Amino acid sequence: MQQCVNIGRNHASDDVPTIGDNIYIGPGAKLFGSITIADGCAIGAGAVVTKSFMNPGMNIVGNPARENGKRKEGL
Repeated sequence: MQQCVNIGRNHASDDVPTIGDNIYIGPGAKLFGSITIADGCAIGAGAVVTKSFMNPGMNIVGNPARENGKRKEGL
């Protein structure tokens, strides 16, 4: 997990994200609400993640976040 990452609940919910193992979270990324991130994913810098990503080992980028291919080995 890099600097300036926010992980928390949505304004109207007490549910927080469930984050898998071996996850990379880039600087400034934001993860909110009752979401699940699968094992081995990489979340890009500045990504805003408000929905679940259940496919292991994916790159997650953008605002709103979307899958952008498989994570490379060793990253």
